[in-house]
Amino acid sequence: MGSTKTKVDFEYILNRYLPEDREKEEKRKISRSIIDKINKRLNEMGIDADSILVGSQSRGTELKNSDLDIFIRFSNDYSKEEIEKIGLNMGFEIIPDGMAKYAEHPYVSGKVNGIKVDIVPCYRVEMNNRIISSVDRTPLHTIYMQKAMSEEMKREAILLKLFMKRQGIYGSELKTSGFSGYVCELIILEFRSFQKFMEYVSCLKGNLTIGKENLTRRFNSPVVIIDPVDEQRNAAAAVNETNLSILKVASKFYVTEPSEFFFTYDEDISSDFRISKDSYIAILRFQKPDVIEDILAPQLELTRKSITNFSISKGFHCINSFTLLNSEKMDVLIELEEGKLNPFEKRMGPPAENSNSVSFINKYSRSGLRRRGPYVESGRIYFDIYRDETEFRKILTKNMDRLNFGHNINQLKQKMEIIDQWEKVRKQEIYIEYMKHARPVLPP
Repeated sequence: MGSTKTKVDFEYILNRYLPEDREKEEKRKISRSIIDKINKRLNEMGIDADSILVGSQSRGTELKNSDLDIFIRFSNDYSKEEIEKIGLNMGFEIIPDGMAKYAEHPYVSGKVNGIKVDIVPCYRVEMNNRIISSVDRTPLHTIYMQKAMSEEMKREAILLKLFMKRQGIYGSELKTSGFSGYVCELIILEFRSFQKFMEYVSCLKGNLTIGKENLTRRFNSPVVIIDPVDEQRNAAAAVNETNLSILKVASKFYVTEPSEFFFTYDEDISSDFRISKDSYIAILRFQKPDVIEDILAPQLELTRKSITNFSISKGFHCINSFTLLNSEKMDVLIELEEGKLNPFEKRMGPPAENSNSVSFINKYSRSGLRRRGPYVESGRIYFDIYRDETEFRKILTKNMDRLNFGHNINQLKQKMEIIDQWEKVRKQEIYIEYMKHARPVLPP
């Protein structure tokens, strides 16, 4: 392990988060048993396919209580429909009470002896050959990393994963847009140690790039890491600019004063936030439909942006907004300086010399909303007019049909709940998370 200015007990960290020998052996037995059963069944059916353990478990970079991922690799002679049907049938033979889940291919997920197992179909491909679906690369990642990583590098990669998890930037799913386990391993392959990477990224200006320039320059992303098993792919395409920035800031603090705090992701973060009602907070709640999170997450983000932009366009001052997606509900929180506008607004018209100036004056002179005007400022005509509505809740409800929240969430508008009574707001999970929300996560 690289040296640090303040002694960090890395052995304590690794012992705390690495699986014990008993867990490792149990998972080895389960994975071997599943693979043997699948391969025997495939052979009986005369199907050109085999199964393989993939993911961190197969590469020796897993944490405690990690899942088992078993992929069934099919010959390219089979159609997409065939591998999906066979894959699901095989999955349910192994896990009768499992669930069918859907990503690029449907797959079966469930528990075997209390351990979560995913059984996923894919195509068998060679290094840097054309893939048919994105999951086809996953077995190649396993094969490549098994050969490329030393035992010491595996431990360094685990430290990097823990650091990323503490910062909330671990995971490539859309709701996180962070660093996957595979990307953490590629980073360690490049820098050889966690400490060296921390020192590098703490001083980094601009994007994080790993790979030959003739390959990396093809991509326009905050983080570009060429996938060694497919050089046409940016393995870190999921990482957004916010999460790279969080990494930069957190690494600065770690390099300055390292501590075990940066790895203990499962500990609660002390958060002395002030419960107050100095502002107006509204929570928009939608019941979560039976749709995978990778589809809903970007729609929830679109909903947040649409509501934020709408509030600003109507004259409200937006302090911030926040989202929460869990197994039951989808929440959007918006915080405004005030939940009620002044009773009148300044309505700007055309320049005085414009041919439409007369019609603008006639329209508002005859309007019952007129408070003052017309008057001229800097060559334009203005009126002060009374608003027909001043409360955010009512303005939002009235204009709901005009806002785009994405296909699935648009269908939920009619059943949307608005929570803005202070005594209810302060008890909601999203409010507590919003007030505690600190990115990057730094020692107290």
